[in-house]
Amino acid sequence: MTEAGASEAPPVAVRELLGLTVNPCDRLWRYPLGHAVVRAALRTPLTPNHVTIGHTLLGISTGFMIATGRPAWLVAAGLLYEVRSVLDCFDGVLARARKVASPYGRAMDQTGDFLSFAAMIIGSGVAIARTLGAPAATVLVLVTSALSATCTLCWDFYKRRFSSLLVDGRDEIGDAYRSLEAESRTRGGFALGFSLFLARAQLWFFDPAGVAGARTARDTADDATVQRLRQLADARDPGLRRALLRVGASGGDTAIFILTVSIALTRPLEGFFAASVYCVAILVATVAASNRLLRVPAAPASHP
Repeated sequence: MTEAGASEAPPVAVRELLGLTVNPCDRLWRYPLGHAVVRAALRTPLTPNHVTIGHTLLGISTGFMIATGRPAWLVAAGLLYEVRSVLDCFDGVLARARKVASPYGRAMDQTGDFLSFAAMIIGSGVAIARTLGAPAATVLVLVTSALSATCTLCWDFYKRRFSSLLVDGRDEIGDAYRSLEAESRTRGGFALGFSLFLARAQLWFFDPAGVAGARTARDTADDATVQRLRQLADARDPGLRRALLRVGASGGDTAIFILTVSIALTRPLEGFFAASVYCVAILVATVAASNRLLRVPAAPASHP
């Protein structure tokens, strides 16, 4: 593999490009809020796991509020769910500041996100059923949930792949999968098992050929991919910038933000339709643009 420093794009250019892969909501206000208060939090016994548990309980609570269907409760639930989203970013900021980030903490955070999202979806389904009826409401929320989950897997997969290729000259997807699989065998538990399931789903859906590579420690990226991406980054290629912006916008958090705003506006039904359409459009655009950049053109055949 290419060494990390070989043909490396300027650090400033790389940081700027990779910043585009962050969800717009997280980039513009959630992470800035987290960084603004992290120093104060470091002077307290607060741990990232405390924050994760707190935002999980808050997310579950909003599900019950949404289920009432009452306008005042919908407004409150929409606002509180956004607070939960800010805290969801903050637990990662705090973990990095305390230098305690770990696969277990990441698994806990993923599980908390899932439970909070499930509460929102179930509560919304109950509220929407009063208008559409239970069967139609169930279909709508299940379709939106599946699309949002797929977008989240897409965002995480390509964000990690582009980041590791540009910074380290390697594809971390396989390394992370093997580490998670080993820790799951050692510690067990629902959180790690669920995180391992998501990692496998990402590989099968976005890179089926990489599953065997992940298990045999064979990197799915090669030198040509690394060199090509770094050359594009060094040239500040507009195509690379557009692809990374799509990666950032593809996360399910954007669809969830659409739902959060619609709930706060007391229009959850319209929000589910809008989120579903958005997910389909951004998923297609992101996968197409990312794979086009990650696929190295075959060298022309040489003739004697």
